[in-house]
Amino acid sequence: MKLAFDPTVHGFAFPNSFENHVGSSLGLHITTHGRCGGMAYASLDFLHNGMAMPTNDQLPPDGTPTADYLLERLLESYTTPAARKFLTYTALTDEKRWFVMPGLHAKTRQEFGHITAELDKGQPVVLGVIKAESVTNIGNNHQVLAYGYEIDGDVYRLWVYDNNFPLEEVALTSYPDDPHITSTEGLGARGWFLQGYTPKVPPYLVGGTLLRETSAADLHVVHGGAAFALTSGERTALGLDVTPVTEIADGSLAWVATAPADGTVVRDRTSSAPAVVYGGAPFALPADTTRPGEIVLAGQTMTVIDVPDGAVANLPTVPRDHTLLREEHDTTIYRMEDGQRRPVASSSVIDQNGWRAQNVRIVPDRALSGLTVGPPITGPS
Repeated sequence: MKLAFDPTVHGFAFPNSFENHVGSSLGLHITTHGRCGGMAYASLDFLHNGMAMPTNDQLPPDGTPTADYLLERLLESYTTPAARKFLTYTALTDEKRWFVMPGLHAKTRQEFGHITAELDKGQPVVLGVIKAESVTNIGNNHQVLAYGYEIDGDVYRLWVYDNNFPLEEVALTSYPDDPHITSTEGLGARGWFLQGYTPKVPPYLVGGTLLRETSAADLHVVHGGAAFALTSGERTALGLDVTPVTEIADGSLAWVATAPADGTVVRDRTSSAPAVVYGGAPFALPADTTRPGEIVLAGQTMTVIDVPDGAVANLPTVPRDHTLLREEHDTTIYRMEDGQRRPVASSSVIDQNGWRAQNVRIVPDRALSGLTVGPPITGPS
């Protein structure tokens, strides 16, 4: 089973290549590498709060709110009760010691049950991954986000977002007779464990926040995790004159999405017609004068967000590749590839490719008519 979390959509586009300058002692500068826990936690934060992920594949520099938030979440990940297992599990031998003390392999197999129980509740979970061979190199351990699992007899497999491999699906597998975990990326591990998570809201991306880079005069307003350009006239018209402005470092907006998260419903300030965003592109919805602040699509009630005039037209007209779409009263599912909507031949094709039926986005009837139709997808792609 796999949950709706998709690394190509909900993961960061840049790799976990951070250097953390945590201080100095006796004239020596102390530097650590990576913000894996911060990236795992933050990806869940973005998902829970309906915020679009930035698409920039370059590493954000320290001082930008994105980089600083990832460091903040990394440090918080170490405060969970389960974080002590980075030490205690690293210290274990792979197999039993003295035929009494269970080894890390046995612990890993036990942890699988805890992990799948949480996944069965419908939420991705953060994992601690033991890579270090001893506590002297405990910094080699890792943190990832699990969003699915597979059981094949005694073979246990977890599908994870591994921030060392952006926008990729990675499988970690535990075999009953192998003390080590294998990875589809070829870099194995010694064990895994379930780590706790408490949701948090990235403060710079709260809906309605006004952002301005230090040396810029331009303002942006945030909705759905995306920044929309905001003129002084539009600020007044939208009633945002009294909203304080959050100043961010120059260049920071490069790591804020330009299109809101899937399912965000936006409407130009002077327009009566809202649009729902999927795959970064807007799909027009019929205006409902009886519910001016809401819209109902496929039985789901959505809140309409007013954005600066012209903002909807500035969104991409073609959804990003890999987006799954269907019209409300049509059973045909399409997958966007190379700017074309390709019909998916059957539900079995979705299963064969490891796609998720729950990620099919429903748009109004005839909303897909303007997209070029590509060849059908009839099997594994």
